[in-house]
Amino acid sequence: MRISLPEVLSLSRKHARLRYSGAVVTIEDLGSTNGTYVNGQPIHGRAILRSGDRFQTAAVHFKFLHEQDVESAYHLAIYELVARDGLTEIYNKRKYEEEVQREFARAVRHKRPLSLIIFDLDEFKQINDTYGHLCGDFVLKQVASLAKDLVRPEQVLARVGGDEFVILAPETGTAGAETMAIKLRDHVIGLDHRYGDLRISISCSFGIAELTESMTTPQDLYHAADSALLLSKRNGRNRVAVYQE
Repeated sequence: MRISLPEVLSLSRKHARLRYSGAVVTIEDLGSTNGTYVNGQPIHGRAILRSGDRFQTAAVHFKFLHEQDVESAYHLAIYELVARDGLTEIYNKRKYEEEVQREFARAVRHKRPLSLIIFDLDEFKQINDTYGHLCGDFVLKQVASLAKDLVRPEQVLARVGGDEFVILAPETGTAGAETMAIKLRDHVIGLDHRYGDLRISISCSFGIAELTESMTTPQDLYHAADSALLLSKRNGRNRVAVYQE
């Protein structure tokens, strides 16, 4: 199967091949420069595609839906497109805003703890300026993947800006949120970030805030965590700071 696309600098002329054999659909990388990925993992040779799988050729993303599942998968696909960030495949700002409204109201009503962690990449602009935006995208996906492995099912991880992420943590106080942030910070700084032959130094700064009685809206919680993030930056980056009223 051939799919023609507008010129994309990172996309090889013949990048990958989709092959239909009855009910089985496979994708094969054709020796492309930037590789072909299925569900975030590079493929070597040929891989079977299952309905719902995401595949990526360079900077171009696709979602595969089998014709037998199109009707049932259509609504799920639309929801995923609306709720998830296209690059990192974690939740986006819109989904975060829906969840924080719900969790904030629940925490206030039942007087339960609720914490918010905001973090971003230190000097991310310099990575983009030095190595290019494709490298920057690679780094963002790596950080998102590390964070995704740490969050619990009831927590919400989202990308809310260019290199800014949040973790909304219901039933979690300051101490638990700080432990998670420190663990993620150490994972990021300890990972060997390699983009081709380049080894890139990456660190993140974190700000944490827990819901207090003086906070009347989700925006209050966000601004508190954001002020703690700014404190992390001022104190030298690669740090975790907790908001104090």
